Amino acid sequence: MRFASIAVGAAALLAAGTDAAVLRRDGPRLAQIRAFGAEGCHNLNYGFYTIDQSDANTCHTFVGLPEGAVANSVKLEAVYSPAANGCTSVLPAGA
Repeated sequence: MRFASIAVGAAALLAAGTDAAVLRRDGPRLAQIRAFGAEGCHNLNYGFYTIDQSDANTCHTFVGLPEGAVANSVKLEAVYSPAANGCTSVLPAGA
């Protein structure tokens, strides 16, 4: 069930702009994602982002991207245990 929250958070990050400030994160690390500027999770690698317990069910903005850059795809690279135990791979419709 937490994975659904992670997926929703990643989708929200993907859809968000790049102007907002970074919110402080804390709690157990749940996952790591990587953002790309091109569709398909291969080209224009913008680096990785972590998702902590405090990020669940919240929307954040990608920061640190080159000016004018837009994240067009996100790849889930790691799900951390035990914090993410019980997570499922169910994605929301349209994700």
